[in-house]
Amino acid sequence: MADTAGELEAAVTDAGTLLVWAEKYRHPDHAVPASLRRRLLGAGDEARGLARMRRLDGPAAAALLSEVGGIATALRALVTAARAAVAYRQAVAASAADDSATLARLLPGIFADLEIGPRPAAAFWVPVWQRRGRPLPPDDLARTLLALRSDGVPGEHDDLVPGVDPELPGVPLSLSDVCGAPLMLRYEGDVLPEPSLQLGAEQILVPGATMRLPFGVVLTAPEDSVDEWVPDPEAYHHALAAACERAGLALWRQRTPAASS
Repeated sequence: MADTAGELEAAVTDAGTLLVWAEKYRHPDHAVPASLRRRLLGAGDEARGLARMRRLDGPAAAALLSEVGGIATALRALVTAARAAVAYRQAVAASAADDSATLARLLPGIFADLEIGPRPAAAFWVPVWQRRGRPLPPDDLARTLLALRSDGVPGEHDDLVPGVDPELPGVPLSLSDVCGAPLMLRYEGDVLPEPSLQLGAEQILVPGATMRLPFGVVLTAPEDSVDEWVPDPEAYHHALAAACERAGLALWRQRTPAASS
């Protein structure tokens, strides 16, 4: 029973990952992924019912394992079809050529959560500011920001991140404050590309493997929520401000919501 239970659990988990992957693309028939979602949720419910009844060693469990396998195959086929479509291949070529105008035209038809919208007043991105659960020394973090100014922000390309994939990378930017970080990069609206690609309700997407745009540095207020590994947030913020000033980085000394309104 344990082996069947483990196989079924792994199969449901794998199919769930495929569902997230498949649902981030637009499909000619949106009813197909919706139907596969319902089937997978039903299979998960049935698996839990079999576990409660201790029947994971019988024919019902074997049939359910086959059902989940069929759902996974159908989901993978959806992903394959989406990435084989003409528009997708055109977008890949445009990405390789840094053709932002073509990407802005094609990507909303490829990714489900992406739409053309108004360019925001500002957008924000949080750099890596911790290592092994500890905040980076302020001068090290300032040097990291200087490197981002020259080298650019690397694009996301994970299969499970909305609006991007390994062949169509991009940088998601937040439209509002980001809790838990001592600083953020602020991109003014007039440096952001047009048309703006809205990613869900709270982000925009800048397509490309690297985003090189001028930015300022927003220091969040010390009283704002900061990771628990910062023992003295106020002292750390003061040290960050001094390090950024020494590095010649432009600072915003006001709370992000006011700065972005």
